[in-house]
Amino acid sequence: MKNKKNVGALIILLLAVIAAILIVCKYRLDKKESAQSVTVGNLENLDSERANCVYVRENGKYVPFLVITNNYEDGYTLLLRKEILEEAHRMNDYSSFYQGSEIDTFLNRDYFNELGEIRKKIKNVSLAIVDRDSIGSSGSGTINIKRHVFLLSARELCYDVENEGTICIYHEGMLT
Repeated sequence: MKNKKNVGALIILLLAVIAAILIVCKYRLDKKESAQSVTVGNLENLDSERANCVYVRENGKYVPFLVITNNYEDGYTLLLRKEILEEAHRMNDYSSFYQGSEIDTFLNRDYFNELGEIRKKIKNVSLAIVDRDSIGSSGSGTINIKRHVFLLSARELCYDVENEGTICIYHEGMLT
């Protein structure tokens, strides 16, 4: 019974994240700010008013990213793509295990390669994910994997899940 609740909660969380991302997609970029004025290359020099959004070049076009925190995993900056990617990707046919899933593979191979030169600056960080044996059971075990590009964990999205992810300062006040 607890497994069904966990799976149901994760599905609701995923739907909420998708809805939030779609809402963000409705807003247009501020016309006053050009892509050249705020890029990852000059992130450290931005004033605090503009430091919440930077632009990363994907396939020759600048795309907006939100700066979630400047102190993620040993002081790295965590960016969240402001607009959802057009193509849909899933976890897997019969499993919700993240490591090696379709979305994990897409993000760290296909999407990562679209980033061009900026790839050299993207660090490979350690992530805590639910281990395979804990999926579909009442287990709470996690394993650590290294990734350049990844989906935020449930905890990083303000869903109270022990052992998986870190609450981001960006969302800290939202977790109840």
